[in-house]
Amino acid sequence: MHPDPDRLAQIDLFQGLSGDQLALLAAWFDVKEFGPGQRLVHEGASGYAFFILDQGRVRVEQEGAVLVTLEPGAVFGEMAFYGEGRRNADVIAESEGRALAMFGTRYREMQAAMPDVAERLEDLAHQRAT
Repeated sequence: MHPDPDRLAQIDLFQGLSGDQLALLAAWFDVKEFGPGQRLVHEGASGYAFFILDQGRVRVEQEGAVLVTLEPGAVFGEMAFYGEGRRNADVIAESEGRALAMFGTRYREMQAAMPDVAERLEDLAHQRAT
């Protein structure tokens, strides 16, 4: 299942994209449902996807300490694409919800077709790393 392109238009990362670009982008995302307590990202694991929280709440923990709670529209998991390829934190669901996942192969397609979006994502990762 893929997200509705209109939903993607509401996410800051994708602001300014045309309807055709949003439709293409939606085809590259998979929808992942999750329940409370489910670990979506494992600290130290290899990272092959980044995520956008669509519904629900998740918390980000590093070495067991809570760093932040994320709300819908938040991006997570992107840092593994630009660092050592490993997750630097756990992301754990606090409620039922849904995340949009884009795997590395699709990300590379996005880099080629929408380099400005890929650059925004890379900028976000670098901001978080500092």
